[in-house]
Amino acid sequence: MINFFKHSYLASYVQLAYNCVDLESHNIELIITSDVNCKIIAIRGSESTMDWVNNARLFPVPSPTFGLIHAGYYVNCRLALKSIIRDIGNDKDKPLVIAGHSKGGPEAVILARLLQLKGYTIGEVVTFGAPQFINRWGARRLDDNLIITQYRNGFDLVTQLPSSKLHVYQHISPLVCIGEHRAHNPIGAHNIARYYESLIEHENKADRPLY
Repeated sequence: MINFFKHSYLASYVQLAYNCVDLESHNIELIITSDVNCKIIAIRGSESTMDWVNNARLFPVPSPTFGLIHAGYYVNCRLALKSIIRDIGNDKDKPLVIAGHSKGGPEAVILARLLQLKGYTIGEVVTFGAPQFINRWGARRLDDNLIITQYRNGFDLVTQLPSSKLHVYQHISPLVCIGEHRAHNPIGAHNIARYYESLIEHENKADRPLY
């Protein structure tokens, strides 16, 4: 598995997307930046009333590519795809690294697969505090075709949504748990700034030499 960047670096770009966006299309807000080796797409989470309305469209719709999938995220990603392709350009060989927070997590995954099917090279996908949005069959298909890392900070409640009582949605792969000391504040743990802080701590521990 190739990691193009430390994931705290990607979290910082997602955090930036809350302050400014390069593209807003069908309730998907993102920034696009180019690196020597790849392009980064960073997608922010919910801020507007329409974002929350879209989140509530959680009933599953069938897709030959994704299986049963959250209607709100899937429909908006398909509608926004043309605008996103226009902005990222036609260089399909330069890998795309796509990251998203909260609702931006499912959007990052869905857009990655849609772009991949259009011939774009996907380097990796990283989600921070993403809700569940796809059924088991679809999750397996995505796991087979994309490199995906999903993080949960502390006891971030959003990662448990929608309720498992629906017996439909799940995460694509086991969540990477960071910021365990933030478990006492499940609401604050969802903030992208807290994800960035916990990732810095997580990465510093991983880089620490063993003696």
